[in-house]
Amino acid sequence: MSAAKNHKITNLFLSALLLIILAGIWLFTQPKQIKTDNTQANSTNFSSVSCVLSNSNCIIKTDHHTITLTVVSNDISAFAPLTFELTMQGLLAQQAHIDFEGIEMFMGANSLTLTKQQDNSFTGTISLPGHAGHGMTWRAVTKLVTEQSSQQVIFEFPLQ
Repeated sequence: MSAAKNHKITNLFLSALLLIILAGIWLFTQPKQIKTDNTQANSTNFSSVSCVLSNSNCIIKTDHHTITLTVVSNDISAFAPLTFELTMQGLLAQQAHIDFEGIEMFMGANSLTLTKQQDNSFTGTISLPGHAGHGMTWRAVTKLVTEQSSQQVIFEFPLQ
């Protein structure tokens, strides 16, 4: 085989390998989805609420439900482990999941599947990225799955 043919085959192989690696990176960085029952006919999207988690809880109230997002961490800042707690009144969720999105700029895929506690609250810990010396506003797109429906709640909060 000629050197030119070997070079073409090597380039073709390396190009295919690069495409496979890029596809793998893309697949692993996609947000994880909560598996839900496709027979669920009801889906509710609550409005969003802005709050400052370092000062108080984030609370969304409707006529029948109250959903509260709390950070139970001493250091509420970027790069620190943040333990989020989600509590609900008037709603019994089976699963809860949060996708964190940077509002001012894309901050990568930051996804957190919460663990159900005995008191029917949900908790989970994640460290969110940030910028040294600059605060970021985050959108926490919270998905709740019950036996009959799924709800989406959006909390927005600054993080230093």
